[in-house]
Amino acid sequence: ENMATDWTVLVFGDSWVDDNFMHPGFPSWPQVLAQQRLRAKVFNFAQSGSLCDQLPDQGRMALMHPQVPKAPGGLLRKETLVVIHSCGNDFIGKIAQAVTGMDIMGLMRGVMGGGGGMMNMGGGMAPGEVPELLKANPGHREVQIMRQFMESMYAGGAR
Repeated sequence: ENMATDWTVLVFGDSWVDDNFMHPGFPSWPQVLAQQRLRAKVFNFAQSGSLCDQLPDQGRMALMHPQVPKAPGGLLRKETLVVIHSCGNDFIGKIAQAVTGMDIMGLMRGVMGGGGGMMNMGGGMAPGEVPELLKANPGHREVQIMRQFMESMYAGGAR
């Protein structure tokens, strides 16, 4: 059975859910699901090319957006669902680092607003340094960022 129409879905992530990147003019999968199955209002804050550590910025945009429904006191309403589809670019960067030995993640952070651009590449990995992708639990950092983001969105009222 469909949910009531007073639900809101907030979408965060990278190009796979950025409505304006993968298929301009066509909704992303969370938007299709939310509108057709849940009859919910969708606000998409995903940004093509973003990295996992940019989720908090997307969250701040959602919390500050004047049209996102809020409960009294300014928190998100409990009828707010969060969809996160992220970390693909982080994974691509780790693959590139393993193949090239260069700090592609530093370059990506610089290009996406982390500052420094090409300067962040730092000339590559130190001799004998193991690429992150080949270390135990190479996604640990991203899991921690996602966990913290989900906890902060929940604390902000979303479900």
